[in-house]
Amino acid sequence: MKRLLQKSRFSGIQAVTAIFASFVLGFCSSAPPGSPPPEEQERIVQARTIAVQEKAITDDALAAAMVSEEDRLLMEAEFKKLVKSERRRDYPSDEAFANFREVKLGSMASGILYRSCHPALGDDRSPYAARLAEQARVGSIIDLADSPGEMALNASVIPWYQSFITQGNSIAVVMDSDYDSQYNRARIQEVLRFMLNHKKPFLLHCVDGTGGNAFIVMVLAALMNADREEIIGDYMQSYVNYYGFDKTEDRYRLISYSGEDMIALICGEASKGAPLPGDTGPAPGLRERAESYLQEKIQMRPGEIDSLRRLLAGQQP
Repeated sequence: MKRLLQKSRFSGIQAVTAIFASFVLGFCSSAPPGSPPPEEQERIVQARTIAVQEKAITDDALAAAMVSEEDRLLMEAEFKKLVKSERRRDYPSDEAFANFREVKLGSMASGILYRSCHPALGDDRSPYAARLAEQARVGSIIDLADSPGEMALNASVIPWYQSFITQGNSIAVVMDSDYDSQYNRARIQEVLRFMLNHKKPFLLHCVDGTGGNAFIVMVLAALMNADREEIIGDYMQSYVNYYGFDKTEDRYRLISYSGEDMIALICGEASKGAPLPGDTGPAPGLRERAESYLQEKIQMRPGEIDSLRRLLAGQQP
């Protein structure tokens, strides 16, 4: 239904821009003396028509990200209500309890990326996350919750986790909630370059798997042609796992706006209607915006982005 509505809105945009072009061309055909030559008039009309259409398409693509102030306040209230059980028996599966799952969004291949809660925190969830990751034959660990020293301390009593540090197949970077800060941009760059040079599959974790973990997954999913619905669905799966959310509940819709905020951050300046460098076609989609984000904000080189895409697709980087 969502895609049908988007298609209808796009058809409406085309109709409006066609009317706009016809009107301006008709006006130009009876322009007073001293006006630009007809061919120049036509060029101006075409340029303005494309600009109107691109802005309309961009606005339409981002319509889902527009949140009223009332809904934003309700979202914040819902976050304050969230309390998850720490007992395994309150969950339908080990995977839900550990918030463990494989990430296969867009054109991502199987056996490349997993996400979970912290597998070495020492709480009741950790052993489940560690066992599931071990069963998945994880090759490298990306810890977004700890410093290297904290990671080593946590791993000191868990031989399986310690082995990744010993073999050089782990990275620990502390990310906070300000994902657009220079500090976090540098951390994201570290993580992505680590992925290009270490053994897959990767286990990406923070504490619960809902913060920095979710943001990096969104960046990678957008790069791999996942659509907004897929990305938000994976983001919200953590809330389904932990709190038993149902998609029909109003709180599901409200909490999903926090995921929309993350997508808007990835979209950056392109979300305001500005075309990407070298773009001459329609308004850029999520993949193009993710590429622009990685180049401009994360300072990844084009070759690195191509290698990352091949890695996630299951090809040789």
